[in-house]
Amino acid sequence: MKFADELQIVKSAAIEAGELLTSYFGQQKFYHKKEDQSLVSRADKESEKLLSERLLGAYPKSEFIGEETGTRKGLTDFKRRWAVDPLDGTTNFIYGIPMYCVSIGMQYEDEWVLGVVYNPQTKDMYWGVKDQGAFHNDRKIMIGNATSLDEAVIGVGRAFSDIYLDTVHDFYKFLSHVRAVRSMGAAALDMARVAEGALDVYMCKGLSIWDTAASTVILREAGASVCDFTGKDYDPNEPNIIAASPLLMRAFLNKKFSL
Repeated sequence: MKFADELQIVKSAAIEAGELLTSYFGQQKFYHKKEDQSLVSRADKESEKLLSERLLGAYPKSEFIGEETGTRKGLTDFKRRWAVDPLDGTTNFIYGIPMYCVSIGMQYEDEWVLGVVYNPQTKDMYWGVKDQGAFHNDRKIMIGNATSLDEAVIGVGRAFSDIYLDTVHDFYKFLSHVRAVRSMGAAALDMARVAEGALDVYMCKGLSIWDTAASTVILREAGASVCDFTGKDYDPNEPNIIAASPLLMRAFLNKKFSL
């Protein structure tokens, strides 16, 4: 398997970070607010430190982009780039809601080729490798079979920014067009659920590369279309994302929603 070594290292690192996270789960005293009012905990920082040590220890000549520490500076001529969210769903985590995850994506040269999303509370690991499929633990997964929006369960995400009210506005527009709307608080995990058909569409504004890099690989390997709000093929450097089956994506973009 191409990238087999990297996959094994990433899985192992995600599980180790997950064990660290569970030791802090539900403990509200270990957090503070960032400038954008989102929450960050001691667990976020320790998890990112661990992941940085494991990934850069294995591949020292690689770029590391972490939610808490930013981008590794001064590196040139690297082939691998890691985009890491050490704890996606921090608010859920702090309040004892078991929907959070570690998310690790790897870019090789100019292409995102590997993604792992791991919920340590439930031991659910979603992973995908370019041209090798998408998996939930050891089971191969594919997107759902909904054929129209009125059959679809839509996942939406809250991004902590001044565009949140636009997202709420969009949320209510969808209520009259779809079967149900859910907002569960961990973007990477919600996108992985689209990959296995537990959600039919996911949309969110204002995300960052560490939120989407891993899940984008998993989604595409599961057969999903991943676009921005204009229908352009999605790149993890972009803030706005829609993920769905190709059929639902066409229906979604053809609707006269003002996104």
